[in-house]
Amino acid sequence: MADEPVCLHACVYVVKLLLYKTKVKVTMRQCLVLKTNIPDFRNTEMEVYRRFSDFLGLHEKLVEKHLHRGCIIPPPPEKSVIGTLAIVLLANVDITD
Repeated sequence: MADEPVCLHACVYVVKLLLYKTKVKVTMRQCLVLKTNIPDFRNTEMEVYRRFSDFLGLHEKLVEKHLHRGCIIPPPPEKSVIGTLAIVLLANVDITD
């Protein structure tokens, strides 16, 4: 009996929004969690916080690197959607000084 192939996967989830307030403005960051069973990663779960502008930069790099090879790159979310979501979820958001 041959070894069965292993299905390797990596999934990224936006798990929460954090608001950081300063004297001038409130900055929103998204908490992303990567879960994977790919053996090249040291950990099976990693967490990182990013601003909306980071998503735009990542999208540009993915398009430059992979679109010409036929990969489908979904559009980035609109900023107004994230802002609206933050207002709706404001009661459930951690606010950090």
